[in-house]
Amino acid sequence: MRSKNIKNWEKAHNEMVIDKNYPSWPSEIMLKILNGNYLKTKNIEINNKTRVLDIGCGFGNNLLPFLKKKAKCYGSEISPTICKITIKILKKEGYKNFQINTGSNTSLPYKNLFFDLVLSNSVLHYEENKKNHIKALSEYSRVLKKSGKLFIITTAPKHELIKIANLKDKKTKDFRKGQKFFFVGSANNLKKNLSINFKQIETGRVTEIFN
Repeated sequence: MRSKNIKNWEKAHNEMVIDKNYPSWPSEIMLKILNGNYLKTKNIEINNKTRVLDIGCGFGNNLLPFLKKKAKCYGSEISPTICKITIKILKKEGYKNFQINTGSNTSLPYKNLFFDLVLSNSVLHYEENKKNHIKALSEYSRVLKKSGKLFIITTAPKHELIKIANLKDKKTKDFRKGQKFFFVGSANNLKKNLSINFKQIETGRVTEIFN
């Protein structure tokens, strides 16, 4: 992400904290998928030995269900300023078993084969092209244990962001004052990109109103 866009994100995060208008609840879709009976593979058991990473963790809201189960939680954000905001929020809620570090989709500050569960909730599309998209998935794979699981929510053709964006080419959209993102045109395309590093892949589609 470009420095100008990072500054815009920092400003937005600060404004939401001041207005007390930031999400304080986890993704409902994530909870349903990880706790329900939708997957063919067995759900991951969360306990005090489980290591969970939320990439682009924002305000830490998607880590809450794992923190409550005493898992060892980690989050990454694009700038130290946003990390400090997240840390302050989670500490205020009384949580201690977490770390928030500066990192991005393609550069995560963690060891190889470290996590049991990696979350990527609506952040993968911030890569501007297919090359970086695949590079990000490779980075996800690098920090994930061989027996670990990756959960991704990303954009599809009917996503709200795509409706408000300007089409630049078949894959790239321009939105939020010049910021671009890359989206996969179909579940098969996502599977193809994932298959470079992952063996068991399950995809699905949901439609929701974004913000």
